[in-house]
Amino acid sequence: IAVRMVTPSQEELVARKVADIPMRMCAHHSYLDKNGTPQTPLDLLEHTLIGQDRADDFIRGFREFGAQIDRHAFRFRSDDQVILWNAMLSGVGIGIAQGPLIRQHKELVTFLPNLPIPHLPCWITMHKDVRTSPRIRRVADFLYAALSDFARSAAAV
Repeated sequence: IAVRMVTPSQEELVARKVADIPMRMCAHHSYLDKNGTPQTPLDLLEHTLIGQDRADDFIRGFREFGAQIDRHAFRFRSDDQVILWNAMLSGVGIGIAQGPLIRQHKELVTFLPNLPIPHLPCWITMHKDVRTSPRIRRVADFLYAALSDFARSAAAV
């Protein structure tokens, strides 16, 4: 069983979509207290941005707002989501995170709620040969329910 954040494409896998997890712009309150809270998408360019090093999702998003940036606009870059998350929790700068995770950390503040940030798809996948195993099915159903609850918890963010 695997939890994936991309649509599985391998023929030998079966997949069940759990949810589209809302993503939000956020920063630690200490960063915002020191540097101010961006009021517009272009205001973000005046801040320390936390983002991915090789993936260009954020770059394409900025270009939709007319900001022609490259990866160097992100002063803190990594392709490891755990590192990016911990940088936000440490007050390094502004980033994008899963709404349900932000909700669990009162020190994080969300802003620009109308920013069109794509949701993160969440899939439960398994090899088609094991899908009828009662033990595998039980674990997959548990994961589906728990991740569904997790995704729904973002509504309060």
